[in-house]
Amino acid sequence: MVVMRGFEGDYWFLDRKGSEEALIPYNDYKEYLRLCISCILQNTVWPFIGRFTTRISRFGNFVLILRSPMQLYHHPYSIESQKVRLALEERNIDYTSYHVNPVTGKNMDPSFFRMNPTAKLPVFQNGSHVIFNTIEIIQYIERIALVSSGSGIITQSSKKVIEWMYKIQEWNPKFFTFSHIPEKYYMSVSKFIRRVIIARMSESPDLATAYHTKLKQAYETEEKLRDPQVLQTSTQHLIRLLDDVEAQLEQTLYLVGDEFTLADVMLVPVLARVEETENVVQDMVHCSYEMFAKTYNAGFVNA
Repeated sequence: MVVMRGFEGDYWFLDRKGSEEALIPYNDYKEYLRLCISCILQNTVWPFIGRFTTRISRFGNFVLILRSPMQLYHHPYSIESQKVRLALEERNIDYTSYHVNPVTGKNMDPSFFRMNPTAKLPVFQNGSHVIFNTIEIIQYIERIALVSSGSGIITQSSKKVIEWMYKIQEWNPKFFTFSHIPEKYYMSVSKFIRRVIIARMSESPDLATAYHTKLKQAYETEEKLRDPQVLQTSTQHLIRLLDDVEAQLEQTLYLVGDEFTLADVMLVPVLARVEETENVVQDMVHCSYEMFAKTYNAGFVNA
């Protein structure tokens, strides 16, 4: 719990270790002291220190404290990462960027895997709060922007915006993307990743079950890529999505009216991947494969 003095002489209390929370004002100084003593005895008080905070905003009877810095673990070629990065820029949210390259198995490192057992990108962290679902991250970013602005300039996404966000998210770009990568490259990297998983499993026995799940998924992905029906299903899903998008954009400037919304944020990386699949994927393959080769030659256990 954080104890700090409010903007108008009130005392405010912040729970859950400084994440985004509502603060309750206490005008009664005796009550403030009583709660302070109680918290100290329970070892739940930590001091409010300005250098840990990027922004403090008053929003009615609530205060939002953003601890500095929020962190985004991502990779530039990941569509899901691109969606979140675009949302952060659109909402003008400060964050620290950390690149995690899945081709070299960095997302399988125990420290990252403990934070996110799915090993998927991106991962957004604000203090002790960790999110690794794309839509949940974007909605969390929106809540931060709403409270931080406090001016009504930013409005909450409508039901229609959220419906489009989920509709776009239903299409999984994995098989569409992998189908444009030469098989020899993909299979070499996949084999390497499997070896990394096995090595990490032996290093961290407490994570063995989660690592075993990832190993099973790696084999399943290899099998699915050999099945033409899987790619056909993914392609047909993409075509239906783009047809719906085109029909909507014949009626409105953006997906939901005349304003650029988070639904458009979700769509832009998908369109970019479709438009430039050959170039993007080939660049990704050559850059990542070169790094992968160096890592492989250096020894996968130390990757």
